[in-house]
Amino acid sequence: MKRQMKNPDDARQRTPGANEEFDMRTNSLTQTYASSGILQTRHVRNRCGLTDRRAQLIATLLFGEGGN
Repeated sequence: MKRQMKNPDDARQRTPGANEEFDMRTNSLTQTYASSGILQTRHVRNRCGLTDRRAQLIATLLFGEGGN
C-alpha cells in the first residue's frame, strides 16, 4: 500500500487567521540582495548621522557585503 504525504496546506487552512498571514507573506515585497545593501546603508546613515559614503563603508564592514 502506498503511503501518501499529507499536504501541509491543510494544516495552515485549519489555523485561525492563517489565510491573512499567508496573504501577507505572498503579497509583500521581498527584499533582494541588491536592495539589502541600500537598506543597510540607509539604516547606518539614519542611526549615526553620517554622510552617504561613510554610511556605505560602515555598512559594508558591519554587514559583510562588497562595497563600490
